[in-house]
Amino acid sequence: MSSIYDFVKKQRDSYRSDTITIADGYEFSQYETLRTIELYHNSRFLSGNKDTLGREKPFYNICKFRVNVAVRATDLDTKDVHIESDRIGAKGYAASFILNLKNRNWMKQSGFAKFLNEMGQTRAKYGGVLVKKIEQGGELRLHVMAWRDMVTDQVDIRSGVKIFRDYYTPADLKKMEASGWKGIDDAVAAAKKSKEATPDDGTKNKTPGAYVEVYFVDGVLPTSYLRGTSEKYGDDYGSDDEYERQTHIVVLDESDKDKTNGVTLYAGKTAEDPYKYLEYEKVPGRGLGVGVVEDLFEAQVWTNYSEKQKKDMLDLAGKILFQTSDSNVAAKNILTDLENGEILTTAANSPITQVNNAPIAYQAFKDIATNWDTQAERVSSTFGAITGETMPAGTPFRQVAVLNQEAGSLFEYRREEAGEFIREIFMDWVLPFLVKQIKKDKELTATLEPEELELVSEALANHEALSFAKEQALSGNLVQQQDLDAIKQAARESSMKLRRKGFKDFADLFEDWQGTVDVVTTGEQKNKAAMLETLFNVFKTVAQAPQILQDPTLARLFNQLVETAGVSPLLLQPKGVPTEAAKQLPEEIAAQAA
Repeated sequence: MSSIYDFVKKQRDSYRSDTITIADGYEFSQYETLRTIELYHNSRFLSGNKDTLGREKPFYNICKFRVNVAVRATDLDTKDVHIESDRIGAKGYAASFILNLKNRNWMKQSGFAKFLNEMGQTRAKYGGVLVKKIEQGGELRLHVMAWRDMVTDQVDIRSGVKIFRDYYTPADLKKMEASGWKGIDDAVAAAKKSKEATPDDGTKNKTPGAYVEVYFVDGVLPTSYLRGTSEKYGDDYGSDDEYERQTHIVVLDESDKDKTNGVTLYAGKTAEDPYKYLEYEKVPGRGLGVGVVEDLFEAQVWTNYSEKQKKDMLDLAGKILFQTSDSNVAAKNILTDLENGEILTTAANSPITQVNNAPIAYQAFKDIATNWDTQAERVSSTFGAITGETMPAGTPFRQVAVLNQEAGSLFEYRREEAGEFIREIFMDWVLPFLVKQIKKDKELTATLEPEELELVSEALANHEALSFAKEQALSGNLVQQQDLDAIKQAARESSMKLRRKGFKDFADLFEDWQGTVDVVTTGEQKNKAAMLETLFNVFKTVAQAPQILQDPTLARLFNQLVETAGVSPLLLQPKGVPTEAAKQLPEEIAAQAA
């Protein structure tokens, strides 16, 4: 029976050494691909930056600036994330309004803007981005994982087991006891034994200094791996043939070459995968997508080849050489063996002449570099028009426009993919977290402006009235308008006393929030430009004939349009006047009762 320690060691070592076959003649190693990307992006050769004679080799980097272009062209900002209602009426608009307030506060506290920047950079550079959520101490954080510290399934990153390596000092590990980690002292001792027994043969990343190498394992694993990890999972727990999603935090002891031991700091079952993954360009048969740098592997190799040839030619051309067939000439070096004005005597027909070492093929290698640069432009869609370069004189404007449009359309497609990925993160992770915080009866901690305070008061008033009316209707009682007005007025007065903070009792608004709100990111779900144009026309129409908002159908359409534009319909409701949302209460009651 294998242990979790054997599993981690095997996965780590095979990840570095094994390849998978994508097609006949196409062997793929994720580790080597990521290593090459890192080296090329930082202007380093796979074989070292010196040639066989010990001379520096020139690295003409054609990757880095193209990664930057892709990052800028696919960038997402916090303003691109907007929560809006999927349901017409007071409850839907109130829920989306409150969630937007909570989300605004969460994005500031969690550094979501920095997360978006890191996500875009990692995805374009490496060909994919792996995101992990950490929910702890009432906070939710999203982390872009560093590929150099990850071990994943080379075929299926999304569903396969994921192993993350991190480093801790013994003092840092001691602090983790407060988080429920056990066996800290044993882990430090195991790491020390392993380091002393394992020679540094250059094939693996050695743990730096006094740090302890800790592995975080997440995935569907045999239940026997939990055996003996705690009182809950005894020595006879589980089986090698049964599988469940688990999390393990372990330190390996590799001091015994015949068996891998270790210390488990934490182990337990998990309900969901804490990771989400998005490729840049998906490739069937492998997990890691193709990013900008990998697309340029071939172009980078031959660009460097031509630059090396040009350098060697220039090195030779910089030398002034002489030749003669007279073996009696004593001078071996004109600079050191002869004085100015000295007369040399040579045999008949054996003069001293200069050797012509001008680089005749220099232009050919320049052409090679130019051709590969053109290839790099095409494969990465980074034409001069999109990078801001001045186009050659005589280039037709229409050609520049077409190239720019083509490049921009590809990046827009990648941006839409990223937007859908962010929407998935919000729907699966962020919104449930925000709703959970609201349902804990915690105060609404977003700092509210005075007009926002009034809006939340109005939302609460409408919600209280709706709840009362629904309860009465379901009980068979008649709902009186004066009762609704009284409930709303009391709710307004109660909430306004709280001034800038202190809103509670939002839980009922989010009983079925999954069907109430949606997240719009890059316009993939809705065309915001078209909607804004429609909204502008609506405003002109309303300004000329405001009475049309008394029509319930037109009022509903108006509310949907303004929320799509990023404005809550609550903002446009006059204070103290029965709102169109309030007039729709009977319809909402009937719908919910059904």
